[in-house]
Amino acid sequence: MECSLGIKNKKIRIAFYKGPMNWRTWIVNWRTGGPYTHCELIMPSGDCIGISPEDSPPRIRMKRQEFPDDNWDFIDIMVDQIQIIKIIAFFNSTYGHRYDWFGMIMSYLLPWFIKHERKWYCSQWIATLLTVSDVYSFNYIKMSPTKLYDILSMKVNNGLIDGSVEDA
Repeated sequence: MECSLGIKNKKIRIAFYKGPMNWRTWIVNWRTGGPYTHCELIMPSGDCIGISPEDSPPRIRMKRQEFPDDNWDFIDIMVDQIQIIKIIAFFNSTYGHRYDWFGMIMSYLLPWFIKHERKWYCSQWIATLLTVSDVYSFNYIKMSPTKLYDILSMKVNNGLIDGSVEDA
């Protein structure tokens, strides 16, 4: 499919983890109450970009990763070449930033949003990436993986975002 500028649309995937829990994913599940404890963005190339507390060290990175269907649900979103360029630019500008455990936990314990300028958690980073790349603008500060999934799946299912939802 091509848009009016002749730029081919491509698919990005957002993978939402719902598999077995360890102490880190248990904390996210306990705090958010939803089935998803982590999310990753998969580029059209198959490279996975994002941040995970399971990485050593936990920093924004790009890697290849397997996503067993029984542990992950997916939302596919169509993007154009300009959005891909913006996604890559945001990735490059945040590459190496660390995981924000303190900000994530304190933001859910307190009524205020706590955020370190150069630290992120997975769903917050993806929501910001989707906003700055003009895929979808998020106005939510406290973005858990489950909240991100709920918002994106509703927008896709209602035709507000061009894509599809794949629940295992």
